[in-house]
Amino acid sequence: MVDPTHHHRRIHRKARAIHWGLLPLALVVPGAWIYYAVDVCQETVDPFELRVCRWTQAVPLLPAVVGLALAAWILKDLFHLGDRHVGRGYRALDQKHRRHVHWAFAQVALVALGLVAWLVYRIVESTY
Repeated sequence: MVDPTHHHRRIHRKARAIHWGLLPLALVVPGAWIYYAVDVCQETVDPFELRVCRWTQAVPLLPAVVGLALAAWILKDLFHLGDRHVGRGYRALDQKHRRHVHWAFAQVALVALGLVAWLVYRIVESTY
C-alpha cells in the first residue's frame, strides 16, 4: 500500500522547488549567457575559447530542461500515488496540493514557452 502523506510531501516539495527555483533560473541563465556570448565570444581569437562558445549555445535551454525534469518527477509521484494512474493520483491530492501542482505546471509551461519564443527570435534575428 502506498503512503499518501509521503507522496503529498514529495509532490509539495517538488512544486515548491519549481516555484522558488525555476523562475529565477529562467531569468538569470539567459541573461548571463547573453553577457558571455556578447562580451567573451565576440572578442575571442583562441580556438579553445571558440569551442567553449560553441558548446555553450544550449545553455539558455537549461531552465526549460530543469523545469521539465521536475514536472516529470511530479508526474512520477502522482503515478505512484494513484496506484499506476496519474489521474487517480491527482484526484487523491487535497485542494491545497492540487493548487501547487497547477502553479508548478503553469510555471514550467511559461518558462518553456518564453525560452522557445526567445530562441525563435534569435533564429529569425540571425538569418537577417
